[in-house]
Amino acid sequence: MDFLRFRKNKYSDMLVHLLRKKGFLHAVILEISESSDMVKLVIDLPIHKELSDFEEIVPNIVQEFKGMDYRLKWNGKRVYLDIGKKDLKGIEYDESYLSDSLKLKIPTSFGDTFIDFADGASCHLLNGGTTRMGKTYFLLYLTTLMYIQNKGNLNLYITSAKIKDYYPFIGVPNVELSKTHEDMIQVLNKLIVEYQFRDHLLNSPDMLRATDAKDVMKYYPDKYFLFRPIFLVIDEFARFADNKEIQKKVTELVETAGFVNVHVIIASQRPDTKTVLNTRVKANLLCRICFTTADKNNSLLILDREGAEKLGKIAGRAILQNTDSEIVQIPKLDAETAYELLTPFRKEVPHEQERTGSEDHTVINKVSDLFKESDSDFTL
Repeated sequence: MDFLRFRKNKYSDMLVHLLRKKGFLHAVILEISESSDMVKLVIDLPIHKELSDFEEIVPNIVQEFKGMDYRLKWNGKRVYLDIGKKDLKGIEYDESYLSDSLKLKIPTSFGDTFIDFADGASCHLLNGGTTRMGKTYFLLYLTTLMYIQNKGNLNLYITSAKIKDYYPFIGVPNVELSKTHEDMIQVLNKLIVEYQFRDHLLNSPDMLRATDAKDVMKYYPDKYFLFRPIFLVIDEFARFADNKEIQKKVTELVETAGFVNVHVIIASQRPDTKTVLNTRVKANLLCRICFTTADKNNSLLILDREGAEKLGKIAGRAILQNTDSEIVQIPKLDAETAYELLTPFRKEVPHEQERTGSEDHTVINKVSDLFKESDSDFTL
């Protein structure tokens, strides 16, 4: 027999019936509460059932509650199941998605979540999944919002064999677009010099209290311009994976540069550690976003867990693995809209503070040469 310790509601009979049907006799339902976007359940499992048994029936419970996603926590035999009900379909970009300078706001069934690139665990990111399901779509959203939120006071390096996908950044200050292996090596050399310069500054007597870029902002705000954000975005990394020099330099950056505000974003359909990403790089890409995959093996390659193969063919739908693992929907931000959003920056160059000891990263867009070589359209 099941014991209910709350006033019955429209869900209680359904949940009791489901638990009985799945063999959870003597489970104790402590709470069923509902808001517009979420249902909260607290259940004490019976002695003869383990957490792994309950995990197997969670999808059934979520389905019965018409949920989109769930979060499961536990303490001994007590489980806490939150079921998100917010519909993620048709989400369009608007100004409400703008956030703090290094935070990327993304909708989930529970509300909004954030990737905080200032957080050491999220300073770099791996972006994967089947083609046309959202990888480039996400990168355009990320780069556009990071640029706007920082009011152009950052440096953005985008390398892609399909560089025309990033045409909204034509003529935008502090953005460098590149396509070839040779260009990629030049960019990596430049960033390694910059990382070493910033590391030298942190170890100088003038910044005794600072151990990373966040500390510089806190204790030495007048010096923070020397540590302003740098994003290196490498789209379709597999095209560069056979170059040992590129692999070595990328490895150095992801292992050493995050704490000085240099962030590496790598996209690849299938980031196999044998042929695409070496294990040292992948181990440092702790924040991961995975769009629909062809099968569970590809989901395992990207997330180290199954699930992305079940997302369906919904452009922009993904699993974000950060502090928690949750289903997200990237707001639709097409290339034309991104171009319009970035147009004000083309008209007025962001203020550049004077600096010493490191080369200036004022952008030189090699647009004409790059775009003659690429006639691809913007793709998801």
